[in-house]
Amino acid sequence: MSADNIKKLRLYEDTFNASAMTDENSLAAAMLTQPDVLSPVITHLSGQEDKRFPLSFLTEGMGATKYINDVEYDYPVMGRLNKAVECTAQSGLGGNHTRIKLTFPERWFIRQYILEAPDGTQVRVMDDPIAVATGYEYSVQLVNPDGLPTASGALANKMFVQLYAPAAMSGSRGNESNWVAPSKMRNQISLIRKSYAYEGNMPDRVVNFEFNVGGRSTNLWYDFEEYQHMLRWKEETEYALWFSQYNRDTNGIVHLKDDNGKPVLLGAGVLEQIPNVDSYSSLTANKLKSVVRDALYGASDAQDMNITLFTG
Repeated sequence: MSADNIKKLRLYEDTFNASAMTDENSLAAAMLTQPDVLSPVITHLSGQEDKRFPLSFLTEGMGATKYINDVEYDYPVMGRLNKAVECTAQSGLGGNHTRIKLTFPERWFIRQYILEAPDGTQVRVMDDPIAVATGYEYSVQLVNPDGLPTASGALANKMFVQLYAPAAMSGSRGNESNWVAPSKMRNQISLIRKSYAYEGNMPDRVVNFEFNVGGRSTNLWYDFEEYQHMLRWKEETEYALWFSQYNRDTNGIVHLKDDNGKPVLLGAGVLEQIPNVDSYSSLTANKLKSVVRDALYGASDAQDMNITLFTG
């Protein structure tokens, strides 16, 4: 056999020790020793990877599976019976019990009703609104009995809600009532895919470590690799449930195309379907109370309701 072939077969070169004494260092340098292994089981420092998918858990195996025939689906939505409307303009300060003109983009509020802003400011709608170029102009009066004025523009850009309609003891004429009808939402299913490949006899290769795969110990590398692929698939599915963005335009056309020219469908994830979001620097007891209070305000079935909070 030639010297070149011998070099190809060598894993490492012969080591010649010229010292007069053999010790641990010389044996280690000659690659004849192996460090002790405390445990042949790989220690995973990131926690239990398969416990990180709350939305996937809620959508799998809950006993309420519904099958559809198309990628699009409709569902009726009923919001709250009351809503807040933003004031876009203010004219007058309301001092000395004078009236203020407030402009709103829609005709939601009713004459004689009390309106309230987030800072506690209350006004009474004194007349029916007048249609203007930017919406509807309301004539209101501050409830404040001291006749103190507001600051210039203090009520503009504030959200107002409608509370109740106080009236005089006698001779007061009636007003109106508003109502809300349900609406319909449309979403579509995201189609996601994950691929991986192997060659030769990789599924049968054994390594010197034990892997815990779903509570089962194995020395087969491919079992562990397949476990990693499945975890990443679960992770990508969880990402899609949270962060996917609806990609049809107002005409129902999907402009995102695959390599074959077919449309790539993306449905709206949970975050895109939540109209009201909030943030905080530190989670306190008062913050939890306010979140729960806001979630249950006006709910007719709150006695049997469980609230799940996702924080991070």
